[in-house]
Amino acid sequence: MAANCTDVPRGFNTYNWRLIITDTEGLSPKIISTRNSVFADPAWSPNGNKIVYVSLPPGLSASSSQNLYEIYVADYNESTNTISNEVRLTNDKLYCFDPCWSPDGQYIAFTTCRYVNTPFNSEIIRIKPDGSDKMTIMNDNLSNAVPYWTEDSKRVYFHTLGIGTSYSIASCDAVNGGDKQIHLLGGGNTITYYTTPQPVNH
Repeated sequence: MAANCTDVPRGFNTYNWRLIITDTEGLSPKIISTRNSVFADPAWSPNGNKIVYVSLPPGLSASSSQNLYEIYVADYNESTNTISNEVRLTNDKLYCFDPCWSPDGQYIAFTTCRYVNTPFNSEIIRIKPDGSDKMTIMNDNLSNAVPYWTEDSKRVYFHTLGIGTSYSIASCDAVNGGDKQIHLLGGGNTITYYTTPQPVNH
């Protein structure tokens, strides 16, 4: 199965994005979000029984609460294609996005910044699925975003902007934080934005 988000009707200004589940060919779509709000950036837990995503707190609209996108986790029931037991993991009054589950299922990494569509001074945070053990693992006053875990769950790869003139691929220590290492340095006269970094055999 695959999870994605779409807005109904099409267009950002509707602020009515749904959490959708389909088969791997994109067929048989079903809305599984349980409230009217903005839903984005869904990602499965390693065992497939939970989904992490970005949403606004109940009762808030995107037009008046641009900085309150938070991280949520919900249980997923494959037999009924429904979610339940929604839990809000963050309460930062910041823009949180790009959640990504560690392969061992112990942590979720995500990006946070103060303003929507402001690319600089974004941080990489890691947190347990129950909301405990929250830690900033990368904050160096640059734009760091789109985290992706190594297979051993010990490091997190991400985009970073501020070194050279384009996005670069970097990683940091997911256990203790820090230890930023550049793996692919951006450059040139145009900004290059890489797709989600997915390291293999690290």
